[in-house]
Amino acid sequence: MLDDTGVLIPDADAQAAPTAPAGINLAPIPLTPEQITEWRQRITDSRDQRKQVEAKWDILMKEYLPVVTEGAEDVRAGIHFRNVHSKKSKLFIREPDLILTADGPLKDQVVDPMTGIPLTAEDAVAVKQAVLNKKLGRKGINARRMVGECLFDILAWAGLGCTKIGYRNVTKPVQEPRMVPDPTWVPPPPSGMLAPAPTPPMIQATDPMTGQPAFDVIDVVIWEEWDWRRFSPKKLLLPAELRSCRFDEEAAWLGSEMFLPAAVARAIYKIPPEVELKTAASDDDRVYQHDVSKPTKAKDLVHIVEIFYKASIFDPAEPHPQAIRQLVLIEGDNERAYVHRPSPDQTLDEMGKLTPDSMIGFPIHIFTNRDVADSPWVFADNAYTNSSVKHINTHRRQSVQLRDANIPKFMYDVGAFTPEEVERLRNGKVGDWLEIQEGRLAQGADKIMAPVVKAEASRDDWRTAQTLKQDVEETLGIGGTNAGSNEDTVRTATEISTSASALADRLSEEQDRILDIFLCGVEKFDALLQRYADDADYVEIVGKD
Repeated sequence: MLDDTGVLIPDADAQAAPTAPAGINLAPIPLTPEQITEWRQRITDSRDQRKQVEAKWDILMKEYLPVVTEGAEDVRAGIHFRNVHSKKSKLFIREPDLILTADGPLKDQVVDPMTGIPLTAEDAVAVKQAVLNKKLGRKGINARRMVGECLFDILAWAGLGCTKIGYRNVTKPVQEPRMVPDPTWVPPPPSGMLAPAPTPPMIQATDPMTGQPAFDVIDVVIWEEWDWRRFSPKKLLLPAELRSCRFDEEAAWLGSEMFLPAAVARAIYKIPPEVELKTAASDDDRVYQHDVSKPTKAKDLVHIVEIFYKASIFDPAEPHPQAIRQLVLIEGDNERAYVHRPSPDQTLDEMGKLTPDSMIGFPIHIFTNRDVADSPWVFADNAYTNSSVKHINTHRRQSVQLRDANIPKFMYDVGAFTPEEVERLRNGKVGDWLEIQEGRLAQGADKIMAPVVKAEASRDDWRTAQTLKQDVEETLGIGGTNAGSNEDTVRTATEISTSASALADRLSEEQDRILDIFLCGVEKFDALLQRYADDADYVEIVGKD
């Protein structure tokens, strides 16, 4: 459905864009002013902590980016670029093909309640596997590209790859005939003891007041999206007291910041016109600011903070430790919460347990390739090599300066030459004969002209450059051969094999780490698929049979 500005309005049950038809309250759980103040303070503390590392992120991103000018440029070896993309290609080579196996009750044969046909676990798993791989593939969320974006963040500048998993849809109200069993139908006589009981045909009901055909208005999904997308690490909010990268297990809450036009914010969060929205920003400043021209027309953006928190930690009335709540605040408005509700991606049954189609964990899903003791803020790979890379760039720059300094230069006796002779010496052609004043060469040419002494690079200079390069490669676990270039030194097949084996051992831990985090995200994504996908979604991919 579209609002007056042409904005798509998602469904109320869609976590990624939490909205609802008019009259549905998105903040059914009340918050006192003191509780809102406490959440504001948690957000402020998180931002203060993040700002301490953001300055380092900006430096690393600037070191990665090239400098392109019309004139002469400073010498930069492009080592950060080489290292990031050499290692990035090795940590997530390709999107894995998911292979599902039956577990629990699926090991038993079940009967399809619609057709009465027995189904095995392999039948159900094959359908689920095909649909899940399709949704994660290039025509779905394109998981390989999403992980690649996160790996760039991890290796190049921030050390964290931030994503959010969600579902959203757009519905349209349509009229559907109200069908009821035919009251005039007479069942046929039974054909046998084991024959199924016949069912009456369905006919359209009539309105008892008017006698006209009756219709029901239902909401039909006209568009839907299962989403798993990267967002900038500069928009991530972590609890200031968090001391681990086990975010789902040890974080009490996770959050993110976003900037939306006022009209979009009103449509998504059903904010009535009489409620004034404070547009707290003219641009999204929670991203890396590239050196590009700024928009000439300022945009009025609403600064939104979205929090997902574990309800049992903040509300003693909720005992389930995995129950998640969603909280949405708007900067500039300290009086209210625009969304405060149980996560729409979870359901608690009558016993207080989460249903099998509930997402376990936070919708915000964070990738890291290593742990740092007692801190959730992991340094990027480039942070560990930036000092050595700067030394290498300095060595390259000094080498150029040394070559420039060694361009032939000569000293001459001013009294030995006339101004015209000096001009011919400077600009004469190769092989020219030059006359000078009589008797000036009697003491030898070296007495009136001599070359300037040249500066020579020592062998230690080149040995230092090679050592710095080796330090970088050993730190990251990559080398020239692994980056696609040839080594200067000829190596035996045994040496190459040993080096390749050591490299594989070194990278396997990080590969396994990225794959494990990816599969944990797939489990969250699969819960949304199980929760929101209907028969039409499955038939579209695997066929009606």
